[in-house]
Parts: sequence; structure tokens; C-alpha cells
Amino acid sequence: MIRIAMSSVVLAALGACGSTPEPRTPQQMIMGKWTCETESENITISGVFDYQANGLAQSRSSIGVDAGAVKIALTANADSTWGFGEDGKMTEMVTAMRLISATMAGQPMPTDMVESLVQPMIDGVVGQSSTSTVVFGENSFTSITDEDIVTTCKR
Repeated sequence: MIRIAMSSVVLAALGACGSTPEPRTPQQMIMGKWTCETESENITISGVFDYQANGLAQSRSSIGVDAGAVKIALTANADSTWGFGEDGKMTEMVTAMRLISATMAGQPMPTDMVESLVQPMIDGVVGQSSTSTVVFGENSFTSITDEDIVTTCKR
């Protein structure tokens, strides 16, 4: 009788180990901190993005602009909202962006140049949204916007 009881316990334990975990939703998979990189035309962006359960995200990014003879490097913090629609696509919208630093050709940019050139670019990003298709890997994801801009992220 003890063998039968032990066999039942072993079979139950093996059955529990072999069961498939519940599939996670895209919302669950994206939550947390990611190191992401994007390159589009003459602009590169890399940074750490923290997607929170409440549909908000925070990031700190390095932004490089290569306009031929002029190379600008920016560091900015941003707040945004995010969510997945019924079609499975992710929509993100920047709600605030704060410039931390700006350099041109490796030198700090003069305040008047930041105010006239960089700050309007930063202000133009706020309120902009993008929609993308997101494909998840084990510890990574790739998003491709409707404009074919590719972002790769890793944990």
C-alpha cells in the first residue's frame, strides 16, 4: 500500500513539473528595465527604459545626431505612456522630456544654441506617439514602428 501511495505522489509531482506555465501577456513581458538601441537615418538613441505596470515608463537616453560636419550628443530623461492594443501593437507617447546635457563636436553647447536649436527639438518630441510591432525573445525584444524604425532591447 505504501508503494502505491508513493507512486501516486511521484506521479503527481512529475505531472506538476511537466505542466505548461500560463502564457504571459505582452504587458507582463515588457515590464521592467531594458537597455535599448535605435538607429534611424542620422540619429542614434541608446538608453535604459523602465516600463512600469501602471502604463508609465521612464528613460534616460543618449541621443546622437550626425548632420555631416556637425555632430551633436544629447542626454535626456523622458517620461512616457505605453500600452498594447487589441491588434497586439504597442503604442508609446512621450509625455515629458528633460535635457540633461548637450555637446557639439565634443564641446558643451552654448546656452543660446541649446535654447534656439536643441530645446525646440526636445519640445517637439513631447506629445508624439509611435505604434510598433513587438517581438519578444527570452531576455530581449525588438520593436518595429509603422515607419520601419527598429529598436532592439535586452535585459
